[in-house]
Amino acid sequence: MLLVGMLALFLVVAFNLAVFGDELKNLFDLQPDRSAIGSLLSTARWPLVFLATGGAALLIYFLAPNFRGQRRRIALPGALFFTIAWQVANYGFDRYVSRFANFGHIYGPLAAAMVVLMWVYLSSMLLLLGGEINAHIGRHLPRERRVTLEDTPKERTGVRP
Repeated sequence: MLLVGMLALFLVVAFNLAVFGDELKNLFDLQPDRSAIGSLLSTARWPLVFLATGGAALLIYFLAPNFRGQRRRIALPGALFFTIAWQVANYGFDRYVSRFANFGHIYGPLAAAMVVLMWVYLSSMLLLLGGEINAHIGRHLPRERRVTLEDTPKERTGVRP
């Protein structure tokens, strides 16, 4: 539950800053005593989106897989891939929906739901690709070996267990 809550927080921050960043800046610019917040928001908007997206992906890749103790947890390469690819995909998907696709004529009132479902599908595919990158890198790293009782040298007493 904690993982889901933290991911929701990261992704809500990233989504709202990416979509409503200009409106938030304009809102703060209207108030004379808070214009510095608007300029700070316009400067730090995309780095904050990048950090929130990367933090969510890093959290997923580090905490979600059920690893036993013998494998290393590789999370950073997949998280970087997801963060960059998700930003590029969001930009391209926004351009596609706003310029080329005409979902209103095809789906009518369900057009918004179809667009959201396509966006969720695209995001989940990128998340899976990042996980595959981590798994591929993790398979090629040397495994840490734990010492067990079977590995300790035993005296030869002639008695078999």
